[in-house]
Amino acid sequence: MLELNHSDILALRSALIKALESLPLDQSTMANEGVALSGHQLLNHQLAELGLLDLARPQALEGYPGRHGALAAVLDELGRKLIPTTLVNTVTALSLCGSTQSLSDQSVLVSSIAAGDSVIALAGNAECVPYIDDSHTLVVDESGRISGCVSLVEYGELATHTLVCIQQKNRAQPTQVFLVEHGQCVKVVKQKVNDPLAAFSRLEFSHAETQALSDIDQQAIEWAQMSGLCALAAEQAGAAQAIFDVTIEYLKTRYQFGRAVGSFQAVKHMVADLLVELESSKSAVIAAATALDRQLPDMRRAVHLAAFTCADVFREISAQAIQLHGGIAYTREHCAHLYWRRARTWMPMFGSSDQHRDCYLATWEH
Repeated sequence: MLELNHSDILALRSALIKALESLPLDQSTMANEGVALSGHQLLNHQLAELGLLDLARPQALEGYPGRHGALAAVLDELGRKLIPTTLVNTVTALSLCGSTQSLSDQSVLVSSIAAGDSVIALAGNAECVPYIDDSHTLVVDESGRISGCVSLVEYGELATHTLVCIQQKNRAQPTQVFLVEHGQCVKVVKQKVNDPLAAFSRLEFSHAETQALSDIDQQAIEWAQMSGLCALAAEQAGAAQAIFDVTIEYLKTRYQFGRAVGSFQAVKHMVADLLVELESSKSAVIAAATALDRQLPDMRRAVHLAAFTCADVFREISAQAIQLHGGIAYTREHCAHLYWRRARTWMPMFGSSDQHRDCYLATWEH
């Protein structure tokens, strides 16, 4: 496929903005009622109609060169609206699928995912899993059937397939990766979390059939994690920008002591610091996406930098937005709490900020 250029990405982003305006979901509804399974299914099909799920394909699966830059622009926009999508999970999962020759009917599954008819989740305790469950009880027997439970599976209720990635306690042993198609042997139990936009489940397997993707090596695991991290960082940067803009508008229009709250020097200093952090996070995302698309030697460093920068910045801006808004931000009528909850939900995704900071520093030692 031809590489996406800057004009293509701008056109894609413009089409996405128009599409988001027509979505039947709004933040107040999502805050009070959450998002039903039917809502997630609708969102997934709308992303597919726009061709956005197709962007998740790696080049090994006939994907676009330069896809990380395009995905960053798309996820930035989705993050601004806090639209709950499967895109980050799909990027990660398809990266794994593209690195194996063991997957039967690979093209059929990938095309079904790109069309929005199938959804693939990730579960387990390997570093490429968005939300690691170290307390899982998953066991694969000699016949290749899997049993046991695993929690914190994002979009598990929506998924038609799950990639189970099991890292042994002995880190020297390779990560085991299995594809499981959902059916009667897979029970999905919805988990309640503090974020009304999140969708987590516990999967209970009872001798479910698997496809063992035994040729996926550690390099493929790491590449999948980096693709997911870059996508997540873009979404975090977009969400941080959105709540920052909401806060600035409030500071311009909210008056106290006869003047706009934003005119007080202490508030100006605080906002200026947040702006510097925000711009730094956006630059980090661009650098990470560029490094991955061009496979630069320092791409690991760029991705880990973007990972902890965007996570920390989104957390800080969403927290300070509540302080700067005052009492109104503590109510469900205002959107500030949604951004704070989402920041907290995303913090452990693919590992903590401290872990990525350590990985970033380690790249300077070689």
